[in-house]
Amino acid sequence: MTGLPAANPAHPERRGRPRAGLLAGGSCESILLTRIRSEHPLLQQALSALHPRPIDDVLTLTPEAIHILCTLHPLVVRPVGGRQRKGFEVLAGLLAWRALRPHHALRFAAQPASIAEPPPDTPANTEESAAPPARIKSRNTVPPTALPAAFAVPATVLPKDTSDDDITALLCAERWLLITSVGPLKALQTELVQLHDQARSHGWTQDLTPQIKSLKALARVLDVTRQTLSTRRPTRADADDEHPASATDRP
Repeated sequence: MTGLPAANPAHPERRGRPRAGLLAGGSCESILLTRIRSEHPLLQQALSALHPRPIDDVLTLTPEAIHILCTLHPLVVRPVGGRQRKGFEVLAGLLAWRALRPHHALRFAAQPASIAEPPPDTPANTEESAAPPARIKSRNTVPPTALPAAFAVPATVLPKDTSDDDITALLCAERWLLITSVGPLKALQTELVQLHDQARSHGWTQDLTPQIKSLKALARVLDVTRQTLSTRRPTRADADDEHPASATDRP
């Protein structure tokens, strides 16, 4: 009996197989949010396809919530820039970066133009580079909760020469694991109400997601109807958790 060929058109999954030790060459570090310079374009594509929904409530997460999320799901970054302006580019870590991304954008927009890093090979004193960075449009209903200036993020730092092929493979692995590790979707649907009750009993809804305390708000975040989460009648606790219209509850 002869073995199957290592690469064959009938077995496309055997071509371009990612390295098993893709993360083995990285080091675990704690980096300041202000040292993150950018995100990789491949990461932007992955974020646009991850959990699409009509509203974005990440700014309603408390600093404690973001700290827990980033500790449980660290970023994956690589160094960029020289020694004097050393920073990091985000490659993966979709859950953590999705929560950090708007806060990073707000902090970057607040930086004076004089300390904003110009693009490579671009003169610092051009008219375009002297223009102030674009302001992030703020929401009047739910003001963002600012992170501390010295907020540190757990991260795996990969080598500077990490290739786009490796980044593509890493993001594919992350998205695949996120989807396949959540369990049966039907079971999750029926357990959401119980999980909501447990989170509220531990105080997590108040401490971590103060704008997503009720099942009605949770349904809007997940872009489903209230009836989809549960067919039970609303309880007094649900009524007590209702809050004035906000970015979470707007139609």
